[in-house]
Amino acid sequence: SRNNTSHQRKFSAWLKREGRESIVSRLTGSDEQQQSLKEDFRAFTKEEGKKVVVSFDRLRQYLGAESQLKQHHPYPDDARIIDDLAKEALSKLGSN
Repeated sequence: SRNNTSHQRKFSAWLKREGRESIVSRLTGSDEQQQSLKEDFRAFTKEEGKKVVVSFDRLRQYLGAESQLKQHHPYPDDARIIDDLAKEALSKLGSN
């Protein structure tokens, strides 16, 4: 873990030198931000020329940023059915 921390610092310094967003700003960001973080990490490890490990999942947990629930978005047809059922259920609430 001392190596992991050292690698995180080196990666963070590399991001700063390259003018990229920080680890933390993208760690909990959109899917695109998280993907760009992974891509930057690949570029960093290629440049380092050796195996470097940084556990982004562990860092998210440490920061308390690990999402407890992953949001799921239904397909459009399913969303319409869900909305219709919800509206129907809500309309029945007031008709007692």
